[in-house]
Formats: sequence, structure tokens, C-alpha cells
Amino acid sequence: MIARRPLCFVVPEGVDDPARVSGGNLYDRRLREGLLARGWDVRMLPVTDRETTEAALAPIGADAIVLVDGLVAGWAPDAVERTAARLPVVIVAHMVSAAFPGSGPDIVDAENRALRSAGKVIATSDWTAGELVRLGLVSGDR
Repeated sequence: MIARRPLCFVVPEGVDDPARVSGGNLYDRRLREGLLARGWDVRMLPVTDRETTEAALAPIGADAIVLVDGLVAGWAPDAVERTAARLPVVIVAHMVSAAFPGSGPDIVDAENRALRSAGKVIATSDWTAGELVRLGLVSGDR
């Protein structure tokens, strides 16, 4: 087996709670299970808000890769930007806030900042990938 860097997966708290089933939680769980099956050292870091996200990201060591759920990234774009300046960051984009009527400019701006700082973005659907590229948030090669 190839030795791999630790992968710290920052997810919304309750991702494993059967009473809080959502498409995003299901996707995150399946992603975790797939990575574990391939030999990755996956460390789940559940968070609830900006403060807990910042606290989870700050101590991650220099040898890690950071995977951040898109909802979480939008809560704490400053922390994601700081982390991306020192570690590889990948965001799992389940949706694009700007595509939904009623998303306030603060929410859209926070999500945009986080997405732009990530080295890579995993889009959970062709539609999401297309919207990210169409809105200029992510280039097709990221």
C-alpha cells in the first residue's frame, strides 16, 4: 500500500446522524468511505459555524491535505483562504449559491472567496461544474 498524506475532511456536524439525512451528507459519507477503501487516512472534522471551522482548520499539520464541504467553506472563507495559503485545499461543491434566487450577496461573496482560494474543486454534478465555470468561479481544469 502506498503511504498517503493525512486527509482532513471538514464537514457539517451531524454528517453521520441518521436523523439528518441530506444529499450533501450522503455524498460526504460516500466520499469518505471511498477514500478509506483506497487506503487514505481520512480524519473527519465536524463543525457547526465559522468559529468551529476556524478552530478545526488552524492546527492541521503541514503534511495534510484538506477537503472542505462547500457549505462549511461558505461559513468561513477567511479560514479557508488562510489554510489554502499553507496547505492543499479541495472544496466539495454540492451547489452554487449564486444560482439560487434569494441568496444574499454576503453568502455568495463568501462562497466565491472560498472557491477561488481552493487548489481543486470537486463538483457533485455536471450542472454544478457547469455553473462554477459559467460564473467564472472555477476554471475547467480545477
